[in-house]
Amino acid sequence: MVLPGHAKDIPILIAVIANVLCVVVAFPVNYNPFRQSFFTQIVGRDEFSQKENYLFTAIMLLVTMIIAIIFPNIKQVISILGGLIAV
Repeated sequence: MVLPGHAKDIPILIAVIANVLCVVVAFPVNYNPFRQSFFTQIVGRDEFSQKENYLFTAIMLLVTMIIAIIFPNIKQVISILGGLIAV
């Protein structure tokens, strides 16, 4: 990554790669606890079938895709999540 008027800036390149890695890792890491909490608290049971697992995964991927289409700039999504979750 090159800033205008400067040579390659390695620390910024490392920061961009780390930010992308955090976003890519965040979904799989947070998905399993969210799925378990959903079935335990909303549905009211601890066990769920493979069909329910696939359906829930497909719905979550669809919701994630829609959010990514509506907010293509990740800065806006991080701001919204920071305001909702950090409270």
